[in-house]
Amino acid sequence: MCFVPLLTAAIAIAVIRGASGQAENDALMAGRGKVSFVVSCDANLQPRFDAALAALHSFWYGQALNEFTSITEADPNCAMSYWGIAMSVWNQLWAPPRPDSLKKGLDAIEKARLITRKSPRESDYVEALAAFYSDADTLDHPTRATAYARKMEQLAQRYPDDREAEIFYALSPLASADPLDKTYKNQLNALSLRSTLQAMRASLLANAPVRAAVLV
Repeated sequence: MCFVPLLTAAIAIAVIRGASGQAENDALMAGRGKVSFVVSCDANLQPRFDAALAALHSFWYGQALNEFTSITEADPNCAMSYWGIAMSVWNQLWAPPRPDSLKKGLDAIEKARLITRKSPRESDYVEALAAFYSDADTLDHPTRATAYARKMEQLAQRYPDDREAEIFYALSPLASADPLDKTYKNQLNALSLRSTLQAMRASLLANAPVRAAVLV
């Protein structure tokens, strides 16, 4: 038996599959810029998670919710996909979540907390968001949003090279802003983090102009 033709064929098949997989990944991220957030889930789902996170960054909340939900169906032990669901039903920059969205987010974040297959970094993201969804029956929205912002500040300090932590922290003060506060304390706090958002905007502009245009 001649092994050379077989080996050549095997290499060719591997190359074709690799190219096909890259093409699928590129299609997922089309118009969404570049995102890389390594999670402790089925490795085959990593591109889908990155794409869902990019949709979340683009404020495509409905699309992000659908994609994160699809990931939980493919891998029920993917803790960060439940985190993604909880993030998707809280439209931080627009309005407090409705009661049904609060329940959906709490259910998702509780599932994420129960899953043991997650890194310390992932656990920190989950616990930060849990600070917002917990005790919604006794604590008002600004109090819980402020608790989340503080957790995200700590997370960003703990992982100084984590770009996603910086982005979510930079946006978090706006979620707890009091519309009646004429000192604009939270808005000014967010403005102090403007360099983070501007860096994000610059890196996204070429590939996702719609997403980048809404950033400062």
